[in-house]
Amino acid sequence: MSEEIYIREADSENARGPYSMDKIRTLAEAGQMTPDTLYYDQTQQAWLPISSNDTLKAQVFPERAKLSLKPKVSSEDKRFETKEETGKAVDVRDTIAAAAGMTTETKAFRSNLNSLERAAALAVPLIGATILLTAVNLIVPYLEVLQTNVMGETGKPIAILRIPGLILGGVNVITGVLIFLGLTTLFPFVRFLSMAAAGFFFFLHYTQYNATDVKTVLYLALAGVIGQFGLFGATLCSQLSRMIFMGLLGLGGMGVYAYLSIF
Repeated sequence: MSEEIYIREADSENARGPYSMDKIRTLAEAGQMTPDTLYYDQTQQAWLPISSNDTLKAQVFPERAKLSLKPKVSSEDKRFETKEETGKAVDVRDTIAAAAGMTTETKAFRSNLNSLERAAALAVPLIGATILLTAVNLIVPYLEVLQTNVMGETGKPIAILRIPGLILGGVNVITGVLIFLGLTTLFPFVRFLSMAAAGFFFFLHYTQYNATDVKTVLYLALAGVIGQFGLFGATLCSQLSRMIFMGLLGLGGMGVYAYLSIF
């Protein structure tokens, strides 16, 4: 593990560091950190609680707890490091370079943040398009039912509410539009929708297993489940390459499903 460590509190987005291990221990002894404090794991590229890493926890919070007479560091003081703490005087040019993300340590951290921002920006169109294509695949098989009921030929529009595919498709349409509008807080609900749609596609084509064209039925079920798996994964990935892979998997799965349904 690198000796240069970034930390932040779980309820804050403001990162501090990089700190050496000696500085981390000093902050822990001064009561400025707890086992729930997050550190940035370069290997996993994620913020994790110190308590989740047994090695790091043992180094920062050893079991032989001793009474420390060091005064607590105030919120104003911990923004600066003195000559005694760092072993060298504070250089204004170094401070400015760190703030601009131009030092070796901050460049890597800033690169990770930029990757997260690019992943979030690309997730919206990929996920939104996959949801809307899912809605199309759910609704198209029932277009005749929609026309019959909505146009009033049967006089019973309430019959539409008895078709799970139409209900699920309608919810996907609304959700997809909201995602395109930037409402990414709906990602947990999108994961629920993807599981529901995957189950629907599997059950629908499982009941058609005795159809004449068994191979097409199996391909449809597989494409539907894979597409929803990709959609589910895309809402969880923070790394750009993984998010693109899962997003394209979801979009591709739903595209193949639409192709097999039409042709």
